[in-house]
Amino acid sequence: MICKHCKKEFDNNLPACPHCGFPSGNGKKTVKEKSNSQESLWIKIVAIAAVFFLIVSTFAVVLTIKKNDLKKPEVVTEEIDDKAKKEEAKKPEKEPVTKEDKTENTDEEPSDSTVEYGMYPQSLLDSKKDEQIKLQLSAKESEETGWITFDAPNDFMQYKDVDLGAEGKYRAVKLISPRPNATPITKYCYVNTVYWFRFEPIEWVQVKGAQNGEAEDTVYYLSEKILDFRASAVATDFYSENSNLNNWLNSTFLNNAFAGEEDQPVPEMNKGVSLISGEDVSDLSNAELTDYAECLSTLTEKSPWLLLDKDGKFVTSDGNDYIPNTIAGIRPFVKAKKQ
Repeated sequence: MICKHCKKEFDNNLPACPHCGFPSGNGKKTVKEKSNSQESLWIKIVAIAAVFFLIVSTFAVVLTIKKNDLKKPEVVTEEIDDKAKKEEAKKPEKEPVTKEDKTENTDEEPSDSTVEYGMYPQSLLDSKKDEQIKLQLSAKESEETGWITFDAPNDFMQYKDVDLGAEGKYRAVKLISPRPNATPITKYCYVNTVYWFRFEPIEWVQVKGAQNGEAEDTVYYLSEKILDFRASAVATDFYSENSNLNNWLNSTFLNNAFAGEEDQPVPEMNKGVSLISGEDVSDLSNAELTDYAECLSTLTEKSPWLLLDKDGKFVTSDGNDYIPNTIAGIRPFVKAKKQ
């Protein structure tokens, strides 16, 4: 080939012209070129390593800062808690409030003064749990004697009581004709179906009362639940001798609820059974019904109940006037002497 520098001819396989030394461009690279190539490679490797180290270092610094930031609120909280504890320790101890102190310093009715006194039909017998009892009572269902018709307007129902001695006392209730058309359909709507209710202790809650000249040893008790549903022929004068509701409370109810209670260690009643006056009670909210009361009324939730105004006029606990000859919830009320 011809040398580009000196224009002389030489072998094609030679890497350079033998005459002037000018590279021919053929054959292997010179030592200098190899050295330059290796240096370029190392520079690239070092540059990549430096960039990687910089990234790792930056990430580590960020993690450290975040970790320190997360710890700071805990330290502050602990400092605040310690300060609060020290200030609390400096305060004088408060006197404990007893039940007696709370009762004396408020106008609320006593909430824990309840007694069980007397018996009245309340819970419906369960077909499975009370199966053996119901077997004993079933023989009484078909007997024609002993059934008593309720007062109007519930005169489409009858009841009778059965005493099984140690097994307890029970009341049977049945419909002898359909309920009025306006009555909601409930489980107590089937004619000639007998429903059995267990006589259970009556729970009485003590109410504060207005006293109204009563002796200091007189306490007031109101049944905690609605026990019955009854109607009055008139809307006024509960205390009249002609008041059918007053007569029922102090005859039928009194004899059923308190028979055989003379020797019980409970307050002795005086002045009979009545309805409470609005002056003697502050809680006029709807009251819970027993199963027996639900059967007589077909109501399934808490209900208003009957009470008296200062003149002996019937009113309902929800503030409405009483309509004569309509059934209303009965929560009997008694005045008793402290033990």
